Amino acid sequence: MRHFAQHLIDRYGIDEVSQWYFEVWNEPNIDFWNGIPRQQSYFDLYAHTARDLKAVSPRLRVGGPATAAAAWVGDFLKFTAANHVPVDFVSTHAYADGTVENLFGSSEEIAMDERVCRAAAKVRGEIKSSATPDLPLFITEWNIQGMMGTRDTIFAGLALANTVHTAPDARVTIQRIDDQHGNVLPEYAAMGAPLDPTPAQVEQMNRATTLPAPAEERLTGGKLAIKLTPNLLS
Repeated sequence: MRHFAQHLIDRYGIDEVSQWYFEVWNEPNIDFWNGIPRQQSYFDLYAHTARDLKAVSPRLRVGGPATAAAAWVGDFLKFTAANHVPVDFVSTHAYADGTVENLFGSSEEIAMDERVCRAAAKVRGEIKSSATPDLPLFITEWNIQGMMGTRDTIFAGLALANTVHTAPDARVTIQRIDDQHGNVLPEYAAMGAPLDPTPAQVEQMNRATTLPAPAEERLTGGKLAIKLTPNLLS
């Protein structure tokens, strides 16, 4: 890990690599990890990896446990705190068709379209009650129910939108790409449409098409009216 991290820094520079998130392994609580005992052997792997990354540069960010079904987070944070193991973020996975027993350890009735958000809330609660309550949470895998039966259909878009929708009066940000925002063609035409733009001309076009800061709005009754012009991406 030290050689790998140093290679990345040598190639891309510490300012770039320090913006990355090093997530250790993938779903160690199921068959993607074969250490015995499964949880403790993963924690040992995580500790070695995290300490090696930090030994190369304390600016590198590392986290886990990257588990399936929102599992192990409480135990993971107890382990990192008790053993002074570096952790910069928590990551885990949640799918709408994960069973209630696997996601929450209970037999209560929870609709599939509520399970991902409920799982995220559960994990946030475990973070808040830990010795490191301000760690950011990343749900690095999540999806709707149905595997390939519905995930390759138009149902996926609607279901995902339903899962991530803002509160009815939430503040939202809007970024636009249209004729007036992010469109390089007017600037390109104004400089005579050069066949081979010079580096200075490329820089000029980049400056001219840099997107402004997003506009801030607030939903009203869960809705927001947007005027759509031709070819607008918002």
